[in-house]
Amino acid sequence: MLNPQHVRRPTRDAIEDMDLPVPEKAFVARAPCRVDLAGGTLDLDPLYRFLGGAVTVNAAISVTARARLRPRADAAIVLRSADLDAEVSFAGLDELTRRLARTPPPPLALLARAVAFWAPGSGLELETTSEAPRGSGLGGSSALLVATLGALHTAFGAPAHLGTGNVDASALCRFAAGIEARHLEVPVGTQDYLAALHGGALALHYGLEGLRRVLRLPESVLDWLEERLLVFYSGEAHFSGAPNWDVLRRYVERDPATRGAIAAIASIAQRLAAALERGDTSRVAERVNEEWTQRCRLSEQICPPALGELIEALRRAGASAVKACGAGGGGSVLALAPPASHAAICAAASTHGARRLPCRIVRQGLQTGGPR
Repeated sequence: MLNPQHVRRPTRDAIEDMDLPVPEKAFVARAPCRVDLAGGTLDLDPLYRFLGGAVTVNAAISVTARARLRPRADAAIVLRSADLDAEVSFAGLDELTRRLARTPPPPLALLARAVAFWAPGSGLELETTSEAPRGSGLGGSSALLVATLGALHTAFGAPAHLGTGNVDASALCRFAAGIEARHLEVPVGTQDYLAALHGGALALHYGLEGLRRVLRLPESVLDWLEERLLVFYSGEAHFSGAPNWDVLRRYVERDPATRGAIAAIASIAQRLAAALERGDTSRVAERVNEEWTQRCRLSEQICPPALGELIEALRRAGASAVKACGAGGGGSVLALAPPASHAAICAAASTHGARRLPCRIVRQGLQTGGPR
């Protein structure tokens, strides 16, 4: 688990425990994706400020993103994505910065923006891979960005513009949110980065001043979720930025339906968080279903017909709660069900073209390491 006060550099033995290849002079990092139970979208700044405060409840899962970085003796920067089968090279940081300013930006622009922000003192080779399907709604790009920043910090220390400033979990979250907002050019929330940084199941409390506290839920809650959680990729990718922006825009325009649904989602998330903080799981399924019902009121695009049919099929097969992850519109679906129903639910998902993503709740967030 990431020490929230400082990003540590584990020993080589710790790296080997991460099941990552460790070539000589390589720095490695991995970070988990997440499922969100309630309060997604409310982590958008400034939406939670409009509400006067909000809570988002999520859990880190063992669908991970990984980064491996090797400093070079020259100034060249080489970026590779194993899962996208893509590579791009730059003669140095100046060329990378110039190409990012062009339209369109270069391939692997999110990785390039992370390197440009960090401004390392030498060239590097960075290779990343993600287990999350593209557009899965599991915060895959955010976990990938957190892993990349973790590798950059482990290899080079603090970003050049910070000098010797301390880089803790809060700083990495701010860095990641800023980089991804610049990349997507839409407002972004922070729940994805916080799950990737901290791991476990979290209740994220936002106030007028921003993120107020990150509360880890009891181990009994993690055990309860792990026994019941199923995650399926629907096969339809989604892009969270556009629907989130549309919700924020309509909230600012004082659309009554949007404001009513957001208020209901906020209330449900607060009640769920309060119960889980006490270790009370008795009404989790009810709250998750209520949250999804209210979320579908935000836009017809959140639950298109194919996704709605998949969700209903999982319920008929025995799931006590089902909702799409992230902004909906496709991507992944989580189901909560007693183990005895899992086989029937998996069969129903397969019938509707969905693929199970085997996963468990992970207790650790960002893990980094490199040569001593």
